[in-house]
Amino acid sequence: MTTDRNDSSPESEGLIFEPGATARIHGSQPDIAMLLRMVAALTEEVNVLRTRLDTHERLAEAGHAPTPLSVESHVPSPEVVAERIAEGEALIARVMHSVVEDADGLLQDEQRIRALWQDSQRGDS
Repeated sequence: MTTDRNDSSPESEGLIFEPGATARIHGSQPDIAMLLRMVAALTEEVNVLRTRLDTHERLAEAGHAPTPLSVESHVPSPEVVAERIAEGEALIARVMHSVVEDADGLLQDEQRIRALWQDSQRGDS
């Protein structure tokens, strides 16, 4: 859906993605919450696939066939577990970076709007 960001017609409601270095998400709270749940679920699935691929590669490197049983029964060393955790955290940080950046911007916008509103209320008294 391509919508001009200044369009306030009912057709413009919902998720709107602005092109640019960082994506800004506009829309209702349920839409944004649903999108974030989808991104989180897909990120988790990517991390699981990366972990399983790493297991396949390690088994093959050790000369073992990466069968379903050998993959499921493989127990990685503590060093490998730590490496996988670090890689998973890095993946989450990369995926969620723009979301966190956008949320920080929205929070700052909200704080500025509240300050302006409070200043306007003082001026009316």
